[in-house]
Amino acid sequence: MVTREAAADEARGNGGDGDNGGGGNGGGFDFSGKTCVVTGAARGIGLAIARRFAAAAARVVVADVQPPPTPESSGDAGLVFHRADVSDETQVRGLFDFAVDKFGGVDILVNNAGVAVEARLEDTAVADWERVFAVNARGVFLCAKHALRAMNRRGGRRGAERGRAGAGQNRAAEKTAAIINIGSIEARAANPLHAAYAASKGAVHSFTRSVALEYGARGIRCNAVAPGWIDTPFNDAFIARQPDPRGMRAALRGLHPLGRTGAPDDIADVVLWLASDAARFVTGQVVVVDGGRTARLPLPGAEVAATVESPAAEPAATAAER
Repeated sequence: MVTREAAADEARGNGGDGDNGGGGNGGGFDFSGKTCVVTGAARGIGLAIARRFAAAAARVVVADVQPPPTPESSGDAGLVFHRADVSDETQVRGLFDFAVDKFGGVDILVNNAGVAVEARLEDTAVADWERVFAVNARGVFLCAKHALRAMNRRGGRRGAERGRAGAGQNRAAEKTAAIINIGSIEARAANPLHAAYAASKGAVHSFTRSVALEYGARGIRCNAVAPGWIDTPFNDAFIARQPDPRGMRAALRGLHPLGRTGAPDDIADVVLWLASDAARFVTGQVVVVDGGRTARLPLPGAEVAATVESPAAEPAATAAER
């Protein structure tokens, strides 16, 4: 079983390149006074998201089972780390107590932690199936549950007041809380050997709509981002193990109408937009960020099909589209 907990390796596509994450600015967004919790943020996509929020003046709590690079070596002095396994409610409760104690509340949650297992369904152990769901589905539920309690004491109430006041009168005061869940294009279209992972991400997409429905009246928005293939060190290692790494990279690029695979910042930029007031009327949506990957229906025998969709040589060495 491969764990990319925490964006850590948002690996198979879930994760991101810790060295490539975050960029140097907040993309023009201003999250001054906002507190953001990002799970699975030690590396990869999660770290890219955390860095983007910090660059946009947010107070950022980085949650993961392993620590991120040291601030001294990474320049991430604005990030506050708290160790937490998102599948454990006691640890999740402690994470949000920490955020509230340190910053007074929570305005934004990014559920990014994830794990994966790659195996034929008949060979998948119950323990592996349950571990994938414990992190990918239960973890999203637990973090949302405890974040919502903190949000209800803060941004959510402002949103509810805004709703009562009327859309036209209170535009400047439209300050809502936001939850962004990291799903996967594998919840929409399957890859071989990924039944547990794909099912868990399907649960994330459905859960996203339920939260949006239940909490919209309180000014709390909930959306999901479904990444495609994202370049990460983990995915790079997967490609390097293939018989023809260069050919594999070319085949992957060929699957995307934009002619390239994704970078962690491609996901981070969309997450920041969804968390911002620019997306104030967007909730309950799954935003696909895959370079057009799922817009394509390859013809039988297309040159990329056999190369990219064939099972990995080593079941434990999985790559995935998050």
